[in-house]
Amino acid sequence: MPSVGARVRPGQGICLNCDDKNLRRTSGAWRSRKRGAGAPPRIFTTAHRTGGFEMRRRFLVATSLACLALLGAPSVASAANPTVIALNLPGATAFSILGASCGGIRQQDVATGFDSATGFPMIDVYLRTSCSSGGRGAPPHVYTAWALGTFDFTGALVTAVKLSGAASPDPTATPTDVHGNQLSTSVGAINVLPANCTIFNTVYCSYSAWLTRSASFVPVPRVLGLSTSVGPTGGGTGITVTGTGFSSATGVSFGTAPPTAFAVLNDTTITATAPMLPPGTYDVTVTSTGGTSSAAALDQFTAVARPTVQSLAPRAGLQTGGNYVTIHGLNLTRVTSVSIGGVPTGFQVLNDTTLSAYVPGTDSYGPVAVSVASPGGTSPAATSAQYVYAPTSCTSQNPCEAAVSCAKVTGSFSGTMTVSACSPRSSTALSARFQALGVFTWAPSAKSTVTFLSTSSPGRGICAAGHLEQDLAGAVLGGSSSVAPFGDPLHAVLCISKATHAVTLAAKTKFLL
Repeated sequence: MPSVGARVRPGQGICLNCDDKNLRRTSGAWRSRKRGAGAPPRIFTTAHRTGGFEMRRRFLVATSLACLALLGAPSVASAANPTVIALNLPGATAFSILGASCGGIRQQDVATGFDSATGFPMIDVYLRTSCSSGGRGAPPHVYTAWALGTFDFTGALVTAVKLSGAASPDPTATPTDVHGNQLSTSVGAINVLPANCTIFNTVYCSYSAWLTRSASFVPVPRVLGLSTSVGPTGGGTGITVTGTGFSSATGVSFGTAPPTAFAVLNDTTITATAPMLPPGTYDVTVTSTGGTSSAAALDQFTAVARPTVQSLAPRAGLQTGGNYVTIHGLNLTRVTSVSIGGVPTGFQVLNDTTLSAYVPGTDSYGPVAVSVASPGGTSPAATSAQYVYAPTSCTSQNPCEAAVSCAKVTGSFSGTMTVSACSPRSSTALSARFQALGVFTWAPSAKSTVTFLSTSSPGRGICAAGHLEQDLAGAVLGGSSSVAPFGDPLHAVLCISKATHAVTLAAKTKFLL
């Protein structure tokens, strides 16, 4: 790359390697009249002290590009010409390395070579900023640091590492890789000769690193991120792939599987639709005429299996809610929401097969669906995924409808109780014996009805003197008998003798089952 600059006075130009008598002015610039056959014109520029260092630096960049064009160095890509790309650290990266910025960070970039592992271009970077010390006449506090930057072949930063000590790059070096890509460093100068510049002179000297990419070279694509990194195994997830070197992309892969569809939007963006995949994590890679992108953490897409609910414990509870239910199933690790009866509720994932969820209250009783959702989808409906709300009470104001109604209860509350005189009458279920565990065994069939039972003593004074009131509330959860269907309410008001523990139904009530 050419060098530009020398000592100038406001409004005055100079020419490197030529004398004043051989100058002629054309369109605001000066050209040397001394030109050998086929030699490019030697040029110079003017500078004015208006606007400080930043104005001079911007002017220097503009004149440097003008020199490149006049001297025949390519600056844009074409079918016949190479591509010239500036390599420099983004401002945010420079600040993160230096740790300070007072009026801006001055950056000197020197090309050093190609990384032996990746083949990517590398530059050494000198960073400097000067901060006021605050005291009158006190010298400023100067922050400096050296960094090593690695870039891909589109000029995008790959890594930036702060060096522990000073680097010693050679600004005159022009390393070239096996593909004909070349690195170089240009030196711009204001008020000094370029030959007198050093990297540490950030006021009057500017060092810029350049990559001249061979006209026949196509960069290997590089994936830098995905808009979403998870989706169902069934496919169909739309993904935006961001990166570099996508213009000549010919394919996208999820592991080894092609997407359902993809489209190249520009050199940095591709859209793709995920295919059906077995559960697991896959690298999303992009292939072009330059090669296939390397696998990296930022390109990973995880296909998540649909969660399922296999059982609940407990299976039922009162309408008031407020308790917790343990949900057992499969593929629960990535669950993002749980609902009981269509109401979203709080939950905690314990492992891939277990989670705990809070049971909200409700105004109705009976079975409701419990569902869990994850990026893999929503769990399918099943009887095993139903939670049963039991009524807290059954009154004329809050009636309960049950398949079986029994008119008589005998036995001991502390032992075995029997319900009888049941309607509708069944030859296989004339009466049932049960204990506090809530399993009813019907006679004469010996088939069972499993229930959820909750007891309370509201003390409403509806039992005779010498008796305690005990309310039963619950729901039918299953069993081998079909007399009482799943989800039906269970309710009874019992009167228990204080002396014998004998149990009877409260007057004018039924045992609903």
